[in-house]
Amino acid sequence: LSYAFISRRIIGAFDDEGRARGSSAIGVVRNAGAAVGAALAALAANAAGFGNGLDAGNIGTVGFAAFGVAVPFALAGVAGAVALTLRSSPRLRRDWRSASANRHNRRRT
Repeated sequence: LSYAFISRRIIGAFDDEGRARGSSAIGVVRNAGAAVGAALAALAANAAGFGNGLDAGNIGTVGFAAFGVAVPFALAGVAGAVALTLRSSPRLRRDWRSASANRHNRRRT
């Protein structure tokens, strides 16, 4: 998702009085999310042994933990993007449903 598209959609949801607050809140929430993500990655890396130092035995585990902690959040983001896209476009929603029905019917035959 593009930051510009997200911003436009959020700002468009506010009335004229709330647009200034809404547009300033976008940056705050984005930076807070980045800070929380960095903290979670650090916690996961330390739990995997980063605090004891890196060596050939634990570098894979530490790397997987530091980056793997973001996978559930990335999947939630993809699910949210798909939901917003389908909700905002009736044509896409109709095409998505017909493609899903076609896949389901092919499995039965």
